[in-house]
Amino acid sequence: MKRSKFFLYALLSGILFSIAWPPIGFPVILFIAFVPLLYIEDIVATEKNSSSRFILFTSSFFAFLIWNITSTFWVCNASVPGGIAAILLNSLIMAVVFLLFHTSKKKMIDLGVPVSKAIFLLPVFWIGYEFFHHRWDVTWPWLTLGNAFAANHTWIQWYEYTGVPGGSLWVLIINVLLYSCIKKNEWRNIRIQLVSIGLILIVPILISLYLYDRCNSLENSSVKNKIS
Repeated sequence: MKRSKFFLYALLSGILFSIAWPPIGFPVILFIAFVPLLYIEDIVATEKNSSSRFILFTSSFFAFLIWNITSTFWVCNASVPGGIAAILLNSLIMAVVFLLFHTSKKKMIDLGVPVSKAIFLLPVFWIGYEFFHHRWDVTWPWLTLGNAFAANHTWIQWYEYTGVPGGSLWVLIINVLLYSCIKKNEWRNIRIQLVSIGLILIVPILISLYLYDRCNSLENSSVKNKIS
């Protein structure tokens, strides 16, 4: 694949992240935002040249830079140099995490682990990155994946039990499964996996709606008891 196409896929991924994020806020798009980057990673993993990792790193950095600029440009209102530094640093960290996922995935495959299982290292590395990114001096939690649903609180009442990391895991699992589904050639397996993806997407929302309605019912009942 020509290098220009890598950056086109990276651009697509960056745009998907951007339009999924508040204040634009179409968070359902986040469930496919990693797919173009996973395609780049998959192509790079099959290449033998020494520059492949650099191509992956620069492509992912480009995607994450677009996401960071469009979603956190307002930081520059406080300090332009500080805002630029924060955007560049956060994009760099994200790109390093994605590169670490790629490197570890290749090593797992070399050890005989199937690609369909090794790709699940992405949620492991990304959740780990978010965990530590909340707990050091340059913490920047706004772009935590689970925060994308901030304006859709009726979808995520189960955060009560999992916290925001549960939302991040939700997004990552669906991205990985969707990309794995795209790679499959057997229609029967694709149908089964699409049903699985649909359930993983819809069931948490249904549970959340149930929890939300139950909470409202309890609050209304409590108010009536106080009035009476």
